[in-house]
Amino acid sequence: MAALVRRCEGWQHVEAALAAHKPIIFVTPHLGGFDVAGRYVSSRLPYPLTAMYRPPKLGWLEPLMQAGRVRDNGRTAPATAAGVRVLMKALKGGEATVILPDQAPGAGEGVWADFFGRPAYTMTLLPRLAAATGAVVLFFFAERLPWAAASRCACTRCRAASAATAKATRRR
Repeated sequence: MAALVRRCEGWQHVEAALAAHKPIIFVTPHLGGFDVAGRYVSSRLPYPLTAMYRPPKLGWLEPLMQAGRVRDNGRTAPATAAGVRVLMKALKGGEATVILPDQAPGAGEGVWADFFGRPAYTMTLLPRLAAATGAVVLFFFAERLPWAAASRCACTRCRAASAATAKATRRR
């Protein structure tokens, strides 16, 4: 899958974090080729990439999903308290993680924030992990090119969490 990526814009942000020996949190939405993005990143990092995931409702799909995601340099962590500990350990060890922030957190695990004038229940895990580990937070995604022959990736640095999210996280 990673071989299908023809170009990656913004990879210098990853190289800067690696050179500074900083852990990295890659943030990618459930949009487009998030699995392609993860495979591409894991193929280029010098250490494992740990991704948080929610096990599928159909149990027989779990081994298939795991086999695809843990190939090469990938590791997974379930979307549980134990999985958060796995992410924290990876980040404190100077490694990288992937978080898909558009997953709704469980009751009491998120905050209500304004989203284009509407309230949205959102996770606080991302800014809390970044604050606890000093990780560099990078938005990363893959996009299919015309005729689905290949993909391109893009990466940009997230300089700071929004004031509302940071404030809400401190209240917890």
